Amino acid sequence: MNIPSLVSEFFSYASEQKLRFYNEPCVQLELAIFLRSKLSPQRIQLERPITDFTPVRNKGGKKEIDICILSEEHQPDIAIEIKYPRNGRIPETIFDYCKDIEFCEALCASGFRFGYALFVTADTGFFAGRESGGIYSSFRTGSVIAGSFSNPTGEKKKQCTLAGSYTLKWSNAHQGHRYALIEVTPANNHR
Repeated sequence: MNIPSLVSEFFSYASEQKLRFYNEPCVQLELAIFLRSKLSPQRIQLERPITDFTPVRNKGGKKEIDICILSEEHQPDIAIEIKYPRNGRIPETIFDYCKDIEFCEALCASGFRFGYALFVTADTGFFAGRESGGIYSSFRTGSVIAGSFSNPTGEKKKQCTLAGSYTLKWSNAHQGHRYALIEVTPANNHR
């Protein structure tokens, strides 16, 4: 199962069907419905508690996996985390997305074969703008996302530490939207 191809196909389908995205749960639900049409419906689960797979709570505070895809043997296989920002908060949302990547790394360390962090937006401020340093660089200039960093605004004690290195690539989605999909595997997760 090739999740990047399925996500690309999903956005083509969304465009053909003229689907409208209003918020993150809408993207999550529409993607899950699409994946269920392509895979066994019993394998796709929404908001699955991480404690079902590991007794360790995620240090980032996440309690559920947005979309969990089970293997044919009904074991944890693929996790998909979704960000669909609608309220500006550009640096904070970029930081939150990096926390999703960190969460996917933790899931891969606990037995998932793949983790995917999906970012969907119609807000050009995420991929274009005057500021291109710091936390913006990975979104606007293609710099590698790696290492440790603090929340850029607000609560500075919030940290994100990535074991792997990731490059964000924007693709056209539909109706003025773009998306980026980061793949995490145990091989690129060196905790």
